[in-house]
Amino acid sequence: MGKGGSGVPQIRCEGGGRRSSPSPGALLLRGPWRSSRGILIIWADPSVISFLLMLPTAVAKDQKSFLTRRSSISTQDDTTAILVSPNDDFSCGFYKVATNAFTFSIWFSRSSEKTVAWTTNRDAPVNGKGSRLTFQNDGTLALLDYNGKVVWSTNTTATPANRAELLNNGNLVVMDLQGQHLWRSFDSPTDTLLPLQPITRNVKLVSASARGLLYSGFYNFLFDSNNILTLVYNGPDTASIYWPNPSVHLPWKNGRTTYDSRRYGVLNQTGRFVSRDLFKFEDSDLGDHVMRRLTLDYDGNLRLYSLNETSGNWSVSWMAFSRVCQMHGVCGFEVIDPSDWSKGCKRKADMTVIWDKGNRTNTNNTISRDFSFRKNTGTDFWGYDMDYAESVPFSNCRNMCLANAKCQAFGYRRGTGLCYPKYTLFNGRSFPDPYNDIYLKVSKGVPFTKESDSRLTHSCGVTEKLAYPSSQMLEDVPSKFVFGYFLSSLLTVLLIEVVLIVAGFSVVKKWETIPEITDKGYMIISSQFRRFSYKELHKATNCFQEEREWWIRCGLQGSPR
Repeated sequence: MGKGGSGVPQIRCEGGGRRSSPSPGALLLRGPWRSSRGILIIWADPSVISFLLMLPTAVAKDQKSFLTRRSSISTQDDTTAILVSPNDDFSCGFYKVATNAFTFSIWFSRSSEKTVAWTTNRDAPVNGKGSRLTFQNDGTLALLDYNGKVVWSTNTTATPANRAELLNNGNLVVMDLQGQHLWRSFDSPTDTLLPLQPITRNVKLVSASARGLLYSGFYNFLFDSNNILTLVYNGPDTASIYWPNPSVHLPWKNGRTTYDSRRYGVLNQTGRFVSRDLFKFEDSDLGDHVMRRLTLDYDGNLRLYSLNETSGNWSVSWMAFSRVCQMHGVCGFEVIDPSDWSKGCKRKADMTVIWDKGNRTNTNNTISRDFSFRKNTGTDFWGYDMDYAESVPFSNCRNMCLANAKCQAFGYRRGTGLCYPKYTLFNGRSFPDPYNDIYLKVSKGVPFTKESDSRLTHSCGVTEKLAYPSSQMLEDVPSKFVFGYFLSSLLTVLLIEVVLIVAGFSVVKKWETIPEITDKGYMIISSQFRRFSYKELHKATNCFQEEREWWIRCGLQGSPR
């Protein structure tokens, strides 16, 4: 290593050679340089080394953000990321929901609990051993269970799909070589909307069944037939809208409009949500560079969350209901499961049995002695009216409910005489306008508070639940699966060997039964020599002249001429 007149380091090759100065723009390496046994040893600038070391990492990250055709990834023992967005905000892969049970999901990488944003097979987890995600040669991205059954797939068969990629916004897309999106996870959300992910005519959110479980619940967030964003309870026995306020029959009184049929709503990156039905709200911490998610929780409340990237925890920055009892099916007589209010309420006694017992006496006085009514001031269980009457006295409305075994309560508006007997108690909440009182029908043998307060005083605690997969999932199926293939292959090989052995014996047997040929005349005939007639020989030998003997031999071995 030497220096030229310009003071620029020069390069000297082993064994001597011409010195040359680097051209302008070339990479400059600092000395000293030493060579030993033909090896050139270089000490480079530390910044250059750092740059070179970063290249493999950048390449690895880029390769991990997409999946190419004919790729296949199998499940492992725990949650495994297959794809990671280039900004490291989202991960996609096999998400462990229970022992030996996995879903294919997208989750927040920076969340301490790996909060799930999207799931394909939320109601049908795959087995933890032998299941795999494959990008098939026909362009379909498919999730296969341990037995090869397709649990989920994209509708990209026979398309020019080239790769599946997880984008920076959490959107998993299948695209072609030109970058055109052929399929997007944003078009089929589960219970969460991400910023810039729209809710449209064909898109809806479905809540989880409980905290910690990804299975589908009973609550839906969607555009109804009136072009209004609504929250709907869709239970096994009943269904109803519980948001916006169902007691307000005129949409514009709820700040909505039904005249825009485009049905489009979206949460932008700054924390503002706007919809075509004029519904809008703002995050309490407006601004960029905050990770957010709009989630329909298992209790039926729609909440906007913001992530604290330092702690990895979420905080609620907006919610549709500030009080738990405003949500559908949450409050009533007796909470079915105190740890999970989303299961609703039930009576402590069978009202039909008590009514039938009193009705057998055929006197209203007996029924009156079995039941009483408890007043809830300024409250209503909206909907599910079994009857309706106007300008009736309170006693008449009371007797209407007593006389019907299916009547659970009645609503009465004093001053107007409006009477609403109820056959189901859902949507329990306070309604200041129009003012209404609810009278709950209860058995006299059941203790009940004199006046129920609709204000929330209970801190709703939730017990985490573990999803129990089927016994088929817990079996060690891969060993049986492999053994089955091994056994079938072994039997196939044995069958082929038996066929070959039988065929070999038959050939050998046939050869042994062929008699040895010793007769030369027969051998001449069997070797396809031709038999000539007397006239042919006479003609060919010119009356059997001796000098034409060569022609005889020629004639016997070929066609006569």
